Amino acid sequence: MKSEKMMAKKEIPQKKIDTYFNYFTANTPTQTSRFIQGFCAFCIYFAIIGLSWNIPFPHFGFLGQYNSYFNWASFIIAFTIYYYTKLSPFMSYLMLFLTLLFTYIISLLQTQHSGDNLFLAQIYFLILFACGMIRYITYKMNGKNSTLKMEFLFIMLGPGWIFHFFLNKFSVKY
Repeated sequence: MKSEKMMAKKEIPQKKIDTYFNYFTANTPTQTSRFIQGFCAFCIYFAIIGLSWNIPFPHFGFLGQYNSYFNWASFIIAFTIYYYTKLSPFMSYLMLFLTLLFTYIISLLQTQHSGDNLFLAQIYFLILFACGMIRYITYKMNGKNSTLKMEFLFIMLGPGWIFHFFLNKFSVKY
């Protein structure tokens, strides 16, 4: 009896981020569906940042020379990194690195197509729509259903979910 109480005290409660990752893993039973969902997670995150980057941002005089550094994507990035920091600080560093990589690619695309923001917005929307449909079809093929809340969480936590597989493989705690 006493040893059972000792064992119960030693159990570490599961972190909230692990609860979400376990949910996503349970809804993708095969390795192929995990690969598809992971690919779509990165693409959807990229497309959302790209779309929000293209929405015109108002000019604020008090920002001065730094006004060009702000856009709507800045707020999405800040919220995402803040949310990850609350769940897992180490994972927030990985997401920050991924976000910096994505913003670098988006800024290169903006430079190459400087006068054609509509074209880039259409490309980002096409990526978002196509990956969303692929995710939906993959879920239905696996016989799974998801709530709207979990879909929004997957959009934000999906890239972290893929990172967690790599971190677990190398026994890195996050």
